[in-house]
Amino acid sequence: MYDRVLLFDFQSLYPSIMRSFNIDPLSYLRPAGAAPASEDPDPIVAPNGARFRREPGILPRLLDRFFDSRRQARERGDEVASFVYKIIMNSFYGVLGAAGCRFAGSELAGAVTSFGQHILTWCRDYLEGRGHRVLYGDTDSLFVQLLTSAPGEEIAAEVNQALSRYLAERWRVQPRFILEYEKLYERFFLPPMRGEEAGAKGRAKNYAGLEERPAPEEGAAGAGPEQVEAYRARIEVKGMEAVRRDWTDLAHDFQLRLLELLFRREAPAAFREYIAGVVKDLLAARLDDRLVYRKALRKPVAAYTKNTPPHVKAAELLPAGARRGLIRYLITVAGPQPAGRLTAALDYGHYIEKQLKPIASGFTEVLGTSLEALFGAERQLSLF
Repeated sequence: MYDRVLLFDFQSLYPSIMRSFNIDPLSYLRPAGAAPASEDPDPIVAPNGARFRREPGILPRLLDRFFDSRRQARERGDEVASFVYKIIMNSFYGVLGAAGCRFAGSELAGAVTSFGQHILTWCRDYLEGRGHRVLYGDTDSLFVQLLTSAPGEEIAAEVNQALSRYLAERWRVQPRFILEYEKLYERFFLPPMRGEEAGAKGRAKNYAGLEERPAPEEGAAGAGPEQVEAYRARIEVKGMEAVRRDWTDLAHDFQLRLLELLFRREAPAAFREYIAGVVKDLLAARLDDRLVYRKALRKPVAAYTKNTPPHVKAAELLPAGARRGLIRYLITVAGPQPAGRLTAALDYGHYIEKQLKPIASGFTEVLGTSLEALFGAERQLSLF
């Protein structure tokens, strides 16, 4: 867990790369030996080795128009149009890597991603060279621990200027990149990879942060429900179980509460007390309405031949006309069964082992404790 972490985002990074480096099927120079081979005395060479002419291609010119249209939409407050232009621009990269597109090519898509990686790495090195600590980078975002008093907007402006100079000098192009300061997290949590040793690399696209917002002191004793809700509204979760549909509501609530305790800097004892209460309520059947799994059937039940996932087993117990779409089911001692059609007792042990413990394991390292200790199952193995 880290304090005071800034989030920076590149505005439409991949489309900006295509505009800046003229990445286009017709500007692409085939390597020597290809049929037909193409040459250019002064190509733009991507980090992956792909080469492009400097004469403006079709896609970069179209993107110029869409960027301008999106800017106009944002200026007039048309969020729908702005979003549509954003999706269309991102699709320009997507089709270059899609086999179904007649203009697709791995070299073209690879040129975009290799430039993206190079730019993010350069920004990381630049920021760290100026005393900042870059915690994480994800496609077009940078998470930077604030170790100075410089405001985020000032840092972004400095990086933009330095990056433009670097790219113009190295590739002799007109860079079109805008790094924007998005927000400040008072506290920021990167969960470790499951099953990895302490200190291992965090899970990609998985994090939680406590956004900085003007708010009353919700941590005071006797805080009411409204204050508690206001505090939880400041917790932003990406990629973790709390925002994934294939986990139960029990898991969602459980992880959010653990994050709240973590961001409040509660001691491990508070975690143990909360977990014990959840397990007690679970075993007493007070949380049965939070135990439903939701999983969509992607094909007919009969088409699952190699293996039968739990939601398919539950779907097999439904009438033929109901075996489609989103399947809602629970785990019983007799296996998966559809919600509303249970014929066996719920398997509470399953929910402890497969929903609660995997989530709690992500907090053990930062708390300096063990999963057994959090669940009250730790035993004295030695006198010393």
